[in-house]
Amino acid sequence: MNGWVNGGDVSVGGVRYLLRQFNAVKFAELKTSRYHVYQVPGAENLRPVFKMQEGIIVEYNLPKDEFFYALNPASEHDLILFVGTEPSLNWEEYSDAIVSVAKEYDSPRLYTFGGVLDRSPYTREPRISCACTSARVKAIWNAATSTSRAARGPLPSTRCCCMRV
Repeated sequence: MNGWVNGGDVSVGGVRYLLRQFNAVKFAELKTSRYHVYQVPGAENLRPVFKMQEGIIVEYNLPKDEFFYALNPASEHDLILFVGTEPSLNWEEYSDAIVSVAKEYDSPRLYTFGGVLDRSPYTREPRISCACTSARVKAIWNAATSTSRAARGPLPSTRCCCMRV
């Protein structure tokens, strides 16, 4: 997801890498106007982009929130991948929309990932942590877990929507 959790292009770049590796195909899209304010100061990546030739608009592109599917021959499960932008509005509804697609296709798991830019020098191993929806899920991972109470973005909101399913 593009936005605060995309430090170092970890979120979007990571998913785009998977899209290329698995030759993923777009199959659905969220309507961006429900979730994004296009005039947020400092968020030029949210503004619609117009391409003009000799004064005539020939192309018009809004930010996109898109779902892709990919066949995974190495597993009994295929992949649904999502590339989008952190919402400005209706976070819970946005998260519910993502979870409902996973639910519709009987996805056994939903993973989110992101990166936050920090002052850690490049000589230090990056810290990896996870936040899970249950002790059973947490037992699968051998990673540090987060223990905090702080303002967060849409990724924890999406995890909370998973807990309601």
